[in-house]
Amino acid sequence: MRQTLTSEQMDLYRKIVDGPRATSKGISPVTDAAGNLVGPFKSFLISPGLGSILEELGRHLRYGSPFDPLDKELAILRVARHMRSQFEWDAHVEVARSMGATEVQISAVSDLAQDPLSIVAKCVDEIMGPRTAKANLAPDFTDTQRMYVIALVGYYELIANLMHEFGA
Repeated sequence: MRQTLTSEQMDLYRKIVDGPRATSKGISPVTDAAGNLVGPFKSFLISPGLGSILEELGRHLRYGSPFDPLDKELAILRVARHMRSQFEWDAHVEVARSMGATEVQISAVSDLAQDPLSIVAKCVDEIMGPRTAKANLAPDFTDTQRMYVIALVGYYELIANLMHEFGA
């Protein structure tokens, strides 16, 4: 597949495989054994202009957010459950485990009827539910933290929809 990429697609491919996600390749690979992008990243190549923006947003949300990395991963897992996105669940559950997530925490975010045991993951439920007025999301959060959690949920909801449409 890499041989058939346009120069714009190849630039995006290089950003994905050479960026910070490369550090988690053993846990959550971005390519298959042949070097082809997997998961949502391969859909980014459909429109490299938009894909580049999504890659940059995802990178920033994952590696530049104000949240504890484990809390962020638990929130991503909660979005994956809400969206029934097995690929995102599989990709992030091992990342969460590598950060020290316990099976109790993972079980709690997996079961939407349970309290997810993480304030960031609790926000996921509120954001993904009906929001008709100011919800006073996580009152102890700063405005910046509330903005980030809303963006994180929106991004991973978008990723799940890309996966539903274009597959892994």
